[in-house]
Parts: sequence; C-alpha cells; structure tokens
Amino acid sequence: MLLRAKTLKSYSMLASDGELGSLDDFYFDSDTATIRYFVGDTRTWFFGGKVLLSPLSFKEVDRSNERIAVHATKDQIKDSPKPESHEPITRKYEQELSSYYGWEGYWAGAATRRDMTGFQAHAPMMPPIFNPDGPRDSNPGVQADANQARDNQYGEDQLLVSVEDIKGYKVHSIGGEVGKIHDCVIDDEDWKIRYFVVNVGGFLNKELVLVSIEWLKDVNWREHTITIDLDNELIEQAPEFTSDAPITREYEAKLYAHYNRPVYWEDAR
Repeated sequence: MLLRAKTLKSYSMLASDGELGSLDDFYFDSDTATIRYFVGDTRTWFFGGKVLLSPLSFKEVDRSNERIAVHATKDQIKDSPKPESHEPITRKYEQELSSYYGWEGYWAGAATRRDMTGFQAHAPMMPPIFNPDGPRDSNPGVQADANQARDNQYGEDQLLVSVEDIKGYKVHSIGGEVGKIHDCVIDDEDWKIRYFVVNVGGFLNKELVLVSIEWLKDVNWREHTITIDLDNELIEQAPEFTSDAPITREYEAKLYAHYNRPVYWEDAR
C-alpha cells in the first residue's frame, strides 16, 4: 500500500507491553531510497526523546487503526543506543543499534544494492550530510585535501537522508524550476520511497502532483535541488494528486501513461 510520509506520521507505535509513542521522521538510504529507520518520539513516557527503530523490528502494520506494533518492550527501547542530537546517523551508530537489537545490517550487500533500481541507479548522490556552510580553510590545497578526506570518509560510511530534511527542496526539470518537494510517498510492502509529492502551484496556490524517484536525474545537496528527467509542461499538467485520496493502481497507471513511462509493477513480475 502506498502512503504519504505525512499519513504515516499519524500512526501510533506500540511496544509489546504498551504505547510507545508517535512517528516523527524517517531515514532512507540514498542507494535504494529504502526507509531504514523510523524515528519514534517517546517523550510522552520517558525523557529520552527520540529513538530509531528499523522496519525489521515491526510485528504488524495495522493500517485500519493506524498503528505499528514493534517486537520490543518499552524498557528495551528506552535503553537502546540513542542518536546524537543534530548529528548525522553514522555507520558506527547503526552497528551499535543493530547489535543491540539483533538486526541484520542492511549494508552487508552494499555492492549488490548499487545495481538495484533506486537513487544510485538514476542519480549518483553526493554525501547527504555534507554541510556546505561549515568552516572552510582559506588555503586551496589544504581545502582540497580536506574535501578528499571527507569524500573518502563518506565512501566508507554511507549516511542516511531524513525525509523531513528533503522537504522544500527545489525541483528542476528540463525547462527549469517547476516546484518544491512537499512530501514523499512510501510503499509499506518494501518501505521504498516511490514518489515525491511536488507542489507546482507555489506558496499561495498549492497544487500537488507526483513524480517517481525512478525519473531522478540529479540531486544537489549543496543547492537543495533535485532534477527530474521530465519536461516542465508534463509535470505541471500531470493528474492532480489529492492528499487525502488513496493512491490506487488505476491512478498510478494514469500517471505513468501521462508521462509516457513504463510502469514499475510490470518489471517486478
């Protein structure tokens, strides 16, 4: 089932022994656009704040009652390794978290994943947590060495992207800027991001359309932009997306026909 990230944030999370909290954000990897962690806001029952839980820990996703049941007790989650506030999610932290819960590390098959359909296949991404506004050295040679060291670090330590952080990114197409990312659509069968919800109407006149991540051509983390391999007019004239309406296969077929692109679900057969 396809769900907006905004809709998933209304879901409650249940530990095996009681209410856990609400969803606050999601982290996805830039190779496959797969959600790797749900950020749970647990401040209603302990002061620890936010915790990260993998979909591997989910026991049941109850769509009717908008609840996600987790294979862990409240105390287990309370005592789990916590992410550092305002810091990127490092591979070291992921290893600690996986070891604590007994999850299998998804990065074990990184070489294989890079051949899968996803962000990497369509848009090789620069390091997602690079801060272009951070301190720079005035010596070009020193700065180049620092840049190389940073790139080597990220090459070994894939970092993750927050869904909340990518909202507001400008969307460029073949004819120039066409709108901004408003939300993401997630497939809760495999936890992949299928679409970006793009506002092509502007701040005062919101008009939402969907574009598939398969059509990504480039992502510029410095400029907070993504580039889609589509014409402006096609995007602006796409079937309008109604926020509260379910995303049916019929609607998806109409969307792909409008863009004259092959549908993804036939490749999966």
